[in-house]
Amino acid sequence: MKPRFELSNIVSRITLRSVQHQSVLMLCGLILSGCTTTEMQLEAPLNTPIPLPAVLPGQSAIAIDSLAADKQDETVVVTGTVARRVPLLAGWLYLLQDETGSLWVMTQRPAAPEVGDQATVEGLVRYETIAVEAIDASEVYLEEQSYRQIDS
Repeated sequence: MKPRFELSNIVSRITLRSVQHQSVLMLCGLILSGCTTTEMQLEAPLNTPIPLPAVLPGQSAIAIDSLAADKQDETVVVTGTVARRVPLLAGWLYLLQDETGSLWVMTQRPAAPEVGDQATVEGLVRYETIAVEAIDASEVYLEEQSYRQIDS
């Protein structure tokens, strides 16, 4: 036995679907028309920089002299002034100083920070064993993960 298709049944289904699609389109139009930028009230122009905190919430900068080989592979945050910079084949080294000491920071960025910049740096503590005969010249340094210049 073949199913019976009545023309009125098919037309009513098509009409119902058309009404549903029109309702969805009207709803989308209402939502989108309420989200136009011409009606938004901006507190500042779009190109105005938003100042970021020197240290992110939940993080605190530690004193440079507290870094030691036992903190190797830990992520830390330090704040200081860039005192020197040295180019490498792939990146830069720069010396960051605070009131407690200084620390070399290695970065892969194409441009180094300027000498005199104050910055907050987050990075991995690294320890390089350097032995020259009986002299131990081992060094703790930081592998930069993020850099934020502090406006003075």
